[in-house]
Amino acid sequence: MTLRLPLLLLTALLAVAGLTLVRPVEAAAPSRVFITATEHHLGLSRTSVKAGTLIVQMRNQGEDLHDVQLVRLSRTGRATGRTYRMRTLAPGELGELTLRVRAGRYRLTCTIAGHARMGMRATLRVR
Repeated sequence: MTLRLPLLLLTALLAVAGLTLVRPVEAAAPSRVFITATEHHLGLSRTSVKAGTLIVQMRNQGEDLHDVQLVRLSRTGRATGRTYRMRTLAPGELGELTLRVRAGRYRLTCTIAGHARMGMRATLRVR
């Protein structure tokens, strides 16, 4: 009973000051990458992001339809795990995809016929 009163007073003083005895854990802000799609190139705003939630935005600044597919690569360069795909964007459109990524390398490609072969590919490193 004697310890309870000082603890109650301390808790009340902290509450008045806007503080708590235990601070809530703040979630890390998501990483973001912006992709510019043109004929026939994928330009990334950054080539490395932190593991966790990733927001991918892509603007089609070309004249053709474009999309983007992300797949994690194994150490040998083979696709492994889940494949993420953004919808096909018409010229001028903006698309967004939110996903969770683990550390590793991810291959980004446009899946429109022949576009990846003509250079619409990039690599994103997740640390």
